Amino acid sequence: MNDKNKNNSKTLTFAVVIAFFVFCVILIEVVLHLMALNSSFFLFLHPSGKITVKIDDPFLSWSLLPFGSIKSPIVHDVEIKINSNGFRGKEFERRKPKDAFRIFCMGDSSVYAMEVDSEEAYPSILEKKLKEKVHGKKVEVINAGVPGYETLQGLILLKRKILKYDPDLIVISYGFNDYTFRKKGHEDDTFIGDFGYKRYLRLYTSKLMLYKLVKRFFYEDPTKKPMVPKIFGADAEFTGGDSHRVPESDYIKNLGEIVETARNRNVKVVFFSLANPYRKQMKLAAEKYSVPFFDTTEFLGRLLDDIKANPNQYDLSKNNMNEFIIYSDAFSEIYNAEDMKIYHSGYFYYDSVHFNELGHLMIGEALARFILSQKDIL
Repeated sequence: MNDKNKNNSKTLTFAVVIAFFVFCVILIEVVLHLMALNSSFFLFLHPSGKITVKIDDPFLSWSLLPFGSIKSPIVHDVEIKINSNGFRGKEFERRKPKDAFRIFCMGDSSVYAMEVDSEEAYPSILEKKLKEKVHGKKVEVINAGVPGYETLQGLILLKRKILKYDPDLIVISYGFNDYTFRKKGHEDDTFIGDFGYKRYLRLYTSKLMLYKLVKRFFYEDPTKKPMVPKIFGADAEFTGGDSHRVPESDYIKNLGEIVETARNRNVKVVFFSLANPYRKQMKLAAEKYSVPFFDTTEFLGRLLDDIKANPNQYDLSKNNMNEFIIYSDAFSEIYNAEDMKIYHSGYFYYDSVHFNELGHLMIGEALARFILSQKDIL
């Protein structure tokens, strides 16, 4: 055999070995993907799911871990369960049924509602009340709230994930985290402007089950480390920081892009202001982009006056205000007098940001009435 034939033989052998190796990797990857359909094996690959439902995300910085389940870091008798699609709440079909009207409630921790059980959060109340009034359609309301999210993350969440589920309506409730301040010298830990090769490398490696399996065995199990739950995703403060996490102009612009993205897919939009220091800016955006706007501050202010005037007409047993929360004067710098009156009443809020069970019930029922009052939504 001459040298040329020997070289050809070596090349062929090398090609066969490489092809066999690639085939084995693909086969293992397929098998692992099938195994990961089982929630137990999925959580084995993501051991952090035992202590947090937050997972690193190449484009959103963090998202919710499918099948994750933990006790609420705020109310410890509340269990947080994430479904297979990566949202808090019950399972739903990826493909929307033909007779379904699908609503996604998008927002931050006020929507995610870690202070109450999933069925007590306002998206579940909204679904229940709409089902009582709407006939001929199967109403589905999905809680797409993620703690710490702001409008830019909401926009990317809409584009990269929510539109895949064919929504008919999205309810937008971002604002609190947009307003929060970044500490001087600290960059926002989201993702603004960072779409370099490192992010794409993280994106593709994060999808490989074989990579996750190897990482699972060679990295220290995070469940062995003490951990304090992190509620807010950004390195932010409520007051006194260097700059807002999202400036006012960008906040309005982001809302506009959310509206445009939704309407390009024939998805209707409602703005729903919750614990929002940018409430006036959301109202301006609603007027600018012709979006129905529901202001919870105005609604709860009227409701509070009525409760005080007619206390016997209301069941206040669902009021589980956290009596250990100290209402800091710092919040008076970011909320107006009407907001502060509502917070200090102790009826609707678990703390200065998140609703209690009564608050979720009231705003869920009110939002249902608001949606039913709008033309051409349902």
